Amino acid sequence: MARLILVDDDLPTLSPLTDLRAAFELRSGALRTAERLAERFAEPAALCVPQRLAAVVAERFRLPVNALPQADAFLLLNGRLTHARFDPPDKINTLLRDEQGDWLAALLDADHAQRFFDQGGGAVEGLPAVQVKLDGVLRRPWDLLEAARLNLAEDLNHSERLLRQLLTPTSGVQRIGDHPVYVGDNVRIDPPVVIDTTAGPVTIDHGAVLHAMSVIEGPAYLGQGSCLTVHGRIRPHTVIGPVCKVGGEISGSIFQGCSNKSHYGFLGDSVIGEWVNLGAGTTTSNLKNTYGEIA
Repeated sequence: MARLILVDDDLPTLSPLTDLRAAFELRSGALRTAERLAERFAEPAALCVPQRLAAVVAERFRLPVNALPQADAFLLLNGRLTHARFDPPDKINTLLRDEQGDWLAALLDADHAQRFFDQGGGAVEGLPAVQVKLDGVLRRPWDLLEAARLNLAEDLNHSERLLRQLLTPTSGVQRIGDHPVYVGDNVRIDPPVVIDTTAGPVTIDHGAVLHAMSVIEGPAYLGQGSCLTVHGRIRPHTVIGPVCKVGGEISGSIFQGCSNKSHYGFLGDSVIGEWVNLGAGTTTSNLKNTYGEIA
């Protein structure tokens, strides 16, 4: 069986999202891309990243980085491919390419894989390729928001890495909609709270806190140890990573983790990295003041 290698091909147009982390480390739904690909295929045996990221990625993953392990064959997956529902190449030394010419997956023997590592992620040109159309391929920072829309509900409903304990009827928690609500251990919910699953499921992960008079509209994910403050509102397609404190109104946005927006204000269609603090009154807009088209 081929061993899995995740690859960051260092596409410059993804900056600043990938300045300090590999593309497969991005939270592209409730899961990071690396977690989703590992769940679909296998735990990675090694990682291939730009040299500037090698030391920090090795510390975070505890896996060989830019070094090929022993095996006869390797399945290389491009870390910009966030959606895992596809069939990889089934013939040795062949590729999957998308309509724009990017390689997405490669099944290589040991010699070709070593050449790939030696050339810093090259050595796939000239190999036979099958062209496919796949959603969820990152090319610009805002593509991450579309990837989360594609992946979020599936992550919440089917991921083996996320909890599967259903919320039991609780006084002071008003449920709306037919999709499930999943809750972890030591979750604190201060009534009254509204959880609306009309459009999709909601997961409240271990140790999270929902303060009184807060609202969550699914599909949405509130990560481990995160907190939604009094009167906070999480709207659909929002992902709050672990150890975040958020409030006000948040819509269609992703918090990678360890970041705060605890005050009033609107945050829409935004990607927030790690160790970010948005001060009181911080507001973004996803409409031009003229209501014209955004180029």
